[in-house]
Amino acid sequence: MWDRKTRMDDISSGKIYDIVANYDANAEQNRATAYVVDAADLEVHQEEEESTEAEVPTANTQQRQIYFSENKKRKIYEQYQPEDILESFILNNHAYDDKKLCMEQPTHISQRGGYYHLPDHLHPLLLQAWRASIERLEKFYLEEIRTPTFRLYVDIDIKSTQENDNYDIIQTGWLELITKHAIQFFSKLKKDLVIDPSVVVTECHSSWTDAVTPTAKTKSGYRLYFCNVYVDVIVYTAYINSLSNYLKTNIGEYDNQPEGWTFADIVDVKSCTHDRARMFGSIKYRRGVDLNRKYGFVGVFKNKGVTDDALSDLLKNNILALLQFTSVRLLKDIDAPNNSHIFRGLEVTAPSGEIEKISVDNVQVYVPHKD
Repeated sequence: MWDRKTRMDDISSGKIYDIVANYDANAEQNRATAYVVDAADLEVHQEEEESTEAEVPTANTQQRQIYFSENKKRKIYEQYQPEDILESFILNNHAYDDKKLCMEQPTHISQRGGYYHLPDHLHPLLLQAWRASIERLEKFYLEEIRTPTFRLYVDIDIKSTQENDNYDIIQTGWLELITKHAIQFFSKLKKDLVIDPSVVVTECHSSWTDAVTPTAKTKSGYRLYFCNVYVDVIVYTAYINSLSNYLKTNIGEYDNQPEGWTFADIVDVKSCTHDRARMFGSIKYRRGVDLNRKYGFVGVFKNKGVTDDALSDLLKNNILALLQFTSVRLLKDIDAPNNSHIFRGLEVTAPSGEIEKISVDNVQVYVPHKD
């Protein structure tokens, strides 16, 4: 089983910055049959998922206690009973009898404090409960824990010193730059490989105040999910740092940018070490306050920011498919789309001579040495 504590120790020690290597997934593509991008196949997969719909829970019927982290001494948690279908389902079906597993290897964490470990075989029912909460417009506050290999995603946080100044990354060309950078970055990890940079775009805009940027009045948040690229934390760290440098070089600054708000903040470099992500439809909840910030679906965009009308329409009308494309959990490589590429870094430094160092947009990475 993947050891989350060891991985977090590697992150805090800086070990993940030492080496990045690629993983060639081409040999596995023939056996990757689930969650494919093709619209017809997605519709077939939806029918298979709906066959279990009768088993989806409708309410919390058990009085189980919530497990809270004992490491966060400064936080005082109070027991609560989830009112939404999604967290109720997880509470009622997670590994409740193994508290150690829930605390050390969680699959989901509530922003209200709850730790859960949901068995993988219940994932189809989790999707159904997740969909039910969204369809019923329920408030929920759940985050997923990234699996060791996860869908590549990018957080974009654009703050403005003006009120109601919602920033559009599509019209301003930011999205085109992001897809262009992805093609360049991964082609250097694997020579001559041209990835499909298609992304699912979600957005959230609202008024905003905080102590970090006291002049900020509006925050435009975007989360981009790459349809066909999967990474581990080592490759992800190199990619996000590279993207930060790339946008800084090509954009420089934007209108009404608060003082001190850098591109490292904008692309949320800290997300490299934060191994969890809010689930689609989840509301941001901090220090006991519902911030009423929730991402909504915008569309799917291909290279150069061109809209993928077919896939966009599919995801607008198929919530199960949308949830699959916005999840950062990849339970098995076989669940990746047929045309996906998976990039993994080496867990330990390879012997001298077996790797070579290259520079990808000013970020030092390592790739397997080619004789």
